[in-house]
Amino acid sequence: MKSIFYDIDCLVSFLLIDRLDVLKNVFDKIYMSNKVFELYTNPSISSDIRNGINELVREEFIKIEEISLNTNEFDIYYSLINDGKTDKYIGKGEASTIALAVKHKAIVLCNDCKNVGFYLEKYSLKSLNTADIIKRAYQKKIITREDAEEIWGQMKKQAVLLPEDSFLSESHSFHISP
Repeated sequence: MKSIFYDIDCLVSFLLIDRLDVLKNVFDKIYMSNKVFELYTNPSISSDIRNGINELVREEFIKIEEISLNTNEFDIYYSLINDGKTDKYIGKGEASTIALAVKHKAIVLCNDCKNVGFYLEKYSLKSLNTADIIKRAYQKKIITREDAEEIWGQMKKQAVLLPEDSFLSESHSFHISP
């Protein structure tokens, strides 16, 4: 499988309901830009979320990657955060995730691709979201249908952006390509 670069929202989806086991069974490792990691260290983020992220870094499940000056990924990052030519504003976390995904020809994980979809298409990047991860875990028999439905429901209660009200309403027609 290609490398996976996380934006902030998908990881929080699993942290909120204490189901990191699903992520760890679907992926061997995930990558996060240092800009996204810095977002997690913000004091406005709950200590449970910060502690969860720090633990995943200590366990080496999350690998933090920096964008160095004078590199192609820095040029992409800089152009994305300073793109005055379009109305497609994205933040530093999203821009760094896209720049590193371009570098590694990786998959971007994000729940709300509305503001980054233009750039995913521009750089021919594939993306996955929280629903895709749950579906992949179900397909691989990591979780049962009942587990998937429970996870889905818990995430909906936490206001996680998912396409339908229940896993069951989605499960009959999903297709996961990457």
